[in-house]
Amino acid sequence: MTQKPATASTRTSRSARSIALRLAAVALLLSVLFVTLIGPPAPSEITIYTGPEGSMFSEGGPDYAEALARNGIEARLVETQGSLENLDSLVHGDGPRVGFAESALIRSYQRAFADSVTAENEGEVEPGPGEAEGDFGGSSTVAVADGDPELKVEEAELGLKSLGALYLEPFWVFVPAGRAVEDERELEGLLVFGGREGSGTRVLAEALLRVNGLDSVQIYEVSAEQSEEDIADMFRRGDVEALFTMGSPRSPVIQQLLLDPRIRPLSFDRAEAYDRRFDFVTAVSLPEGTIDFEANIPPEELKLLASSIQLVAPDDLNPVLVDALLDAASEVHKGSTLFSARGSYPNGDPASLPLDPTAERFYSEGFAKWRSYVPFWLATWVDRFAVAVGALAAAGFFLSVLPRVVAWPFGLLLNRMTRRIIGVEQELSGTRPKQELLAELEAVDAESAHLWVPPTERVAYLEFRQLIDDTRSRVEELPDSRSGSTD
Repeated sequence: MTQKPATASTRTSRSARSIALRLAAVALLLSVLFVTLIGPPAPSEITIYTGPEGSMFSEGGPDYAEALARNGIEARLVETQGSLENLDSLVHGDGPRVGFAESALIRSYQRAFADSVTAENEGEVEPGPGEAEGDFGGSSTVAVADGDPELKVEEAELGLKSLGALYLEPFWVFVPAGRAVEDERELEGLLVFGGREGSGTRVLAEALLRVNGLDSVQIYEVSAEQSEEDIADMFRRGDVEALFTMGSPRSPVIQQLLLDPRIRPLSFDRAEAYDRRFDFVTAVSLPEGTIDFEANIPPEELKLLASSIQLVAPDDLNPVLVDALLDAASEVHKGSTLFSARGSYPNGDPASLPLDPTAERFYSEGFAKWRSYVPFWLATWVDRFAVAVGALAAAGFFLSVLPRVVAWPFGLLLNRMTRRIIGVEQELSGTRPKQELLAELEAVDAESAHLWVPPTERVAYLEFRQLIDDTRSRVEELPDSRSGSTD
C-alpha cells in the first residue's frame, strides 16, 4: 500500500501546529522569567526583633508596626537583650524577620562568626544543637575589628544584609563631677560599668580601653535583672566610678544623668582620631546649651562618638517587604535629631554589611511621587512590573542583536568569497584562461562548502551557492580558445 503524498492543506496544518507549539514554549519561558523577576507574593506578617524594655530599639518597634499596618503588614514585636540577640535571631531564625543592630556590634559579630566557622572547619570545636547562640556571647569571642590592617577581618558570610542606617546613637562616658578626670586616659584603675556583655556599649568600651592601654580598668558585670535605671542609681551612689552607656540625650536615663549636677560627661578631644581608627564609629558634637538653655547644659561643647543603628534582614527577605520596611523607616526617621539634619536618615551607609539591592535602588532613586496616591500593594507591584518589563525588553533587545553578532564573522567570509566570484565575472570579457577561472570557482566552492552557516544566514548562503553555479555555467560557455593551451 502506497502512502499518499501530503497535500498543501496538510502541510499548512502541520506548519500551523509547529508555530503554535513554538509560541506556547516562548510564552511559557517568558512567564517563568516574568514571575522570577517580579518575585513571589509577599507575606502579610513579619517579625521585628527590637531590644530591652525602655531602649531606643524597643521604643522604635511600635512606630514600625504602625507604619507597616497601614500597608497591610502585621508586625510581631519581639523584645530582646539587644543587638547580639537580634543578630543571632536573624542568622538562625525562620520566616520573614528583621532587627535593629549597632554597627559596632555587627563588626564584632562578624569576627566571632568567622572565628567560630574557622575553628569548626579545623576540627577544634564540635558545636552541638543550640550552641550557635553561645558562640558569640563571651568576651573572648566578641572582639573588635578596627581600622588597623593587622586587626581587620574579612566579612563573614552571615546571610544578612543591611536595609540602611537609621540614626546615630551616641556613646557616653559619665564620671562624678568632683573627680579629677578630664580625659578617657585618666580612667586607669577605676571600677566602671562598661555595658552588658555582648552589647554595643561593651564593644565600644573594650575598644576604647584597649587602644589606650587601660588594662587595669575593671568592668562591673551587670546581672540580667538589673535595669538601666538600677545601673544609673548604682553610679550615683558611687558603687561604680564611671559609667559607659549608649543612647539618645533625650532618653530618660541619659537626660537624668546630664541634668544631675553631681555627674558630668567626658568630652572626647580625640573623637576625630577614633573616627578614623574605627570604621564603625562617627565623631559627633553636642553644642553648648543644647540640653537646657537656661541652665546651660552642657556648659561647653561635647565631642562624642556615635555608632549608626542598622536595619538588618536576611538576604532572602521578600523585596515587597523590603519596600514596606523602607517606607516605614523613611516615615519614622525622617525628622532631625541632635546629631543629624532632617532627611539625613535613613541612608544607604551599610557599615560592615552589604546593602540590600532593593534598598540600594531606593537610596539612589527613591520612591516615585505617584506612589503616595495609590495603595502600597498596588504601587509596589506596579514598580516591580515596570522593572520586569524593562528586564524583558533588555533581554529581547539582546536576543535580537545576538544573531547578528553571531553571524558577523560568517558575513565577512561570505563577502570576501563574493568578491572573488565578482573578480571571475569581470574576467569573462578579459584574457584570463578559462581553466584558471574554473579553478578559482572550484576553490571558492570547496571553501564555502565547509562553512558553518548561522540560521539567520541560510538564505544568503544558498543564494551565494547559486551564484557560484551561475558563474561556472557562464565560464564553461567561453570558447576553448580561452583554455590557455598552445599548439
